[in-house]
Amino acid sequence: MFRHRQGRGRGFGGRGRASGKECICPKCKTVIPHKPGTPCYRVLCPNCATPMMGRFQSGKNPE
Repeated sequence: MFRHRQGRGRGFGGRGRASGKECICPKCKTVIPHKPGTPCYRVLCPNCATPMMGRFQSGKNPE
């Protein structure tokens, strides 16, 4: 038998991790601020109605 470890675990924790994130349209490159609680891929671009992608303001795209 093994025991499950208790505690918060590793990683980001969930709160505040989306700060500094933007949503960008892969088609027309429109950028809008990320709204907490809504993934970027569920937001449609206001210009061309393409689903957006998440990106960090540093320019790196981990998604």
